[in-house]
Amino acid sequence: MTLIAGLSAYAGLKRGVRVLSILDFSVMSCILIMVLLADKTSFLLNLFVQSIGYHIQHTTDLSFHTDAFEQLGTHVFALACFCGGVLAVLVVVCVVVCVFGAW
Repeated sequence: MTLIAGLSAYAGLKRGVRVLSILDFSVMSCILIMVLLADKTSFLLNLFVQSIGYHIQHTTDLSFHTDAFEQLGTHVFALACFCGGVLAVLVVVCVVVCVFGAW
């Protein structure tokens, strides 16, 4: 793989990278068609349409829902950790300014 990438870079954008991109697209298209024909085609196409519809319907919900505080456990614990972290940074900044003076 490294040899192919090296030869492609050596050949330049016109010949090397272009040929490698066309080859990559061709292999990807063959794999896509094989999977589509080998499995239940109606199920895959139905799943594709439903997934696109779900994402269009819930775009704003999905973009603002990051589970940032839910990953830590309870919301109260997460809020306490956040406030404690902000307070700790503020104390450190105040100590540094008091010790070294204003810049």
